[in-house]
This record gives sequence, C-alpha cells and structure tokens, in this order.
Amino acid sequence: MAQATNRAFADERRAAIMEMLEHNASVQVAEIAQTFGVSSVTARADLDALAESGKLRRTHGGAVSLHKR
Repeated sequence: MAQATNRAFADERRAAIMEMLEHNASVQVAEIAQTFGVSSVTARADLDALAESGKLRRTHGGAVSLHKR
C-alpha cells in the first residue's frame, strides 16, 4: 500500500516538474528538491525517469525542456 502511495506522489511530482518546464526552459535539481521537499537523489530520479520517457533532456544539475529553447 505504501509503495502505491509513493508511486502516486512521484507521478504527481513529475507532472508538476513538467509544468515547471512549461514556464521555464530549464529546471535545477536543487529547485525541485526545495519546491517539493524531497532529497536531491529523489529529484534526480524524477528527472532521470522523465528523460527516459522522452519528456525532457537531462543536463548537469538539472534538465531542459525539449520544446523551449
């Protein structure tokens, strides 16, 4: 049950990260960690998962939108 709840939070957080990228061309790991109250490791894992699904491009310390330059 806890795993399902954690998965739901991760999905919501990742959707919110994509919203952040709609407003800004890039986002930083530290910004994600602070905004959502998660560790840097969790923020990196979120960005890695989104990059693997082709939703953004990872950069050193963050990510950039595939749609904004």
